[in-house]
Amino acid sequence: MDLKNYDVSPEILQKSGECPHSHRCLSAPETTVCKAEYLLADQNLFVKEKENRKCEKFLSYGIAGICKCPVRVELYKRYRV
Repeated sequence: MDLKNYDVSPEILQKSGECPHSHRCLSAPETTVCKAEYLLADQNLFVKEKENRKCEKFLSYGIAGICKCPVRVELYKRYRV
């Protein structure tokens, strides 16, 4: 798999605040992020993973989860990862 780096604006990084994972999703989202299902209301990303990833921006929801991280949402919007 060819890994690449992804960009998000400084405003998005600032909006996301401190990340417990040091924003490692920006350097290899193919291997480090939950698989996205769909985006709801432009800010809630439904993901296949249901366990809490030790992140305050992740909410377990039934058989899936909701990621509210602005960086993760931006990665989905711009790159569909």
